[in-house]
Amino acid sequence: MIIKKIINFIIFSFIIGFIIYYSIFENGKEEKEVIIKKPKVVEETEKLVYLIDKNNSNVEELLKDEIIIKYETVYICEEQEEIEEEILEEKEEIEEIPKEGLLEEEDGTYYYVNNERQKGIINNMYFDDNYKLRNEFKVIDNKVYYDNNRGLHLVDGIRYYFDFIDGHLIRSSVKSVIDISSWQGDIDFDKLKESNVVDAVIVRVGYGTSINSKCGLDKKFERNISELNRLGIPYGIYIYGYAQNEYAANIEANFVYDMIQKYNVKLYYPVFYDAEIRNYNGVNYTKNLYTKVINAFSNNLENKGIKTGVYGNLYMLTKGSLNDLSIRNKPIWVAQYYNKCQYDSDYIGWQYSSKGSIPGVNGRVDVNIFNY
Repeated sequence: MIIKKIINFIIFSFIIGFIIYYSIFENGKEEKEVIIKKPKVVEETEKLVYLIDKNNSNVEELLKDEIIIKYETVYICEEQEEIEEEILEEKEEIEEIPKEGLLEEEDGTYYYVNNERQKGIINNMYFDDNYKLRNEFKVIDNKVYYDNNRGLHLVDGIRYYFDFIDGHLIRSSVKSVIDISSWQGDIDFDKLKESNVVDAVIVRVGYGTSINSKCGLDKKFERNISELNRLGIPYGIYIYGYAQNEYAANIEANFVYDMIQKYNVKLYYPVFYDAEIRNYNGVNYTKNLYTKVINAFSNNLENKGIKTGVYGNLYMLTKGSLNDLSIRNKPIWVAQYYNKCQYDSDYIGWQYSSKGSIPGVNGRVDVNIFNY
């Protein structure tokens, strides 16, 4: 009897235990296994990102699932992260809406085409180099005008070059430049800077040598450089070349380099080789001679980290002894005293007159338009 009661108790306990185990473990397991949500993101690596309950205690078991193993990666995310992703996606969609047409913004009015700001003439409106609409400029027959101006004019801090004949805009953001030497004497650089007529200066360092003698320093070079440094006026230098061979050209280049070091020259423009001699001491300065001389001079300074350019008149550059690609491919400073520059290739400077009148300079001075 007692044995029977013990057996019944054991069977009853086993049944109760089984019911409790099934309720707690098996039901709980079933609930926790159903946690894989619909894939939300496809990465650039083409791996699917599954959103899994962060607090799930059965993640390791889920990693055994064939689908998860196939895509190699499981990311644990919270609901907040999902919301942030959705907000980011919406923001990106908004930013992708293209800007088109005339739009007014805090810093000006601009014209957009596919989110890109435009400049120049658009629908009889003029947009400057900073892409801003300039209503004070007038567009007539697809040309831009401003108050019937001619030549160089400063408008709201930007230097504009207008055609000398009819006044239409040729180029904006240019520099008004003078070139000087001892011929100008002692220049009042304070007055020159205050006038705001000149943006930069090209200074003669001196003159070269024909064969193997010494070069000569311009008598006002030291003073000119000192004053320009003091006032922070941008400048470049040039040498009047005489070299008749590569040896002399290297003497000239070494002289220029030594003067740059000695007088603390801070170059804004390249060092220009002034090549305007056609005959000296019975020697004709042919294309072959100038090509060798200028390239030797240029290579010498370029190897020392100093940029170089060439100054020459229109005829010599296009039809004369400077008409060589190795010369014309350098930064060119063209001399042509005319109402427009007719040089047939790229140039950075145009000397358009030798009769400029500039505050602070006694007498006449060469005036130029530089493209930077």
